Amino acid sequence: MKKFNTISALIFVFIVSISFTSYASPIKKSVINFTSLSNLKNFTKLKVSGNVLVYLVQSETESVNIQDNYYSKNAFIQQQNNELKITSFEKQPLTVYVYVKNLSEISASDNVVIKTLDTFNLLSLDLVLNNNAKAFITSNTITFYSQLADNSSLVLNGSCAEHYSTKNVQSKLNTNQFLADITFSNRLTETKKTFISQANNTLESIDLNNL
Repeated sequence: MKKFNTISALIFVFIVSISFTSYASPIKKSVINFTSLSNLKNFTKLKVSGNVLVYLVQSETESVNIQDNYYSKNAFIQQQNNELKITSFEKQPLTVYVYVKNLSEISASDNVVIKTLDTFNLLSLDLVLNNNAKAFITSNTITFYSQLADNSSLVLNGSCAEHYSTKNVQSKLNTNQFLADITFSNRLTETKKTFISQANNTLESIDLNNL
């Protein structure tokens, strides 16, 4: 009886060993290549268009890292004075990591998505979104300006002393996790009408006979 139990135990151990060996196949880890453009520095404005996913990181060491081989892509990255321009016409989004010390303006259009990976501490930030652009921004500023047009959307986290917001009916603004001491809001169409009304009033106040 003891001999039978010993044989049964050995068979059980053998079967378990085979099972673990069968499922212990190595997992292949995908390697992600990046193209680093370390010569792009000292920019405070960012303009992005096309089909691009941008991750923003506030850092003392500035650089631009493009996922995959940038030179084989139908993309364009250039710095003009203090403005960094990023454009891609690829079907798949071009993923770009932007390490920047200070930002004052962000402009995004088409199908661009912009995300901050940490909290940006700035004096002021001006954000303009057009078309289907989306932004997920976490920041602490004194003033924050946001202008949303078309079907753009903004999720805003953090805080500011003054938030100046202009948007149209279709665009979406989420400030559930954002604290502003003072908020000034306008619809984009109303802003345009105000400008036209002010221009008409100026013309009416001018006496053409005295010219």
